[in-house]
Amino acid sequence: MSNASTAVVFIEFQNDFTSPGGVLHEAVSDSNNANSTLENAAKLLAAARESGATIIHYPFTD
Repeated sequence: MSNASTAVVFIEFQNDFTSPGGVLHEAVSDSNNANSTLENAAKLLAAARESGATIIHYPFTD
């Protein structure tokens, strides 16, 4: 299977969750830190881009 037929979907990586001061940052920061969520997502993103996979960023909206 070709990476050209592979997609990585990032759901709800918005400042409200990922940045200090974000509305929901306090609710998820302990989990994000314990699991190295942002660091691992950045590594995945870099590898996916390098391999030619499609990258999709999907924000939730009201």
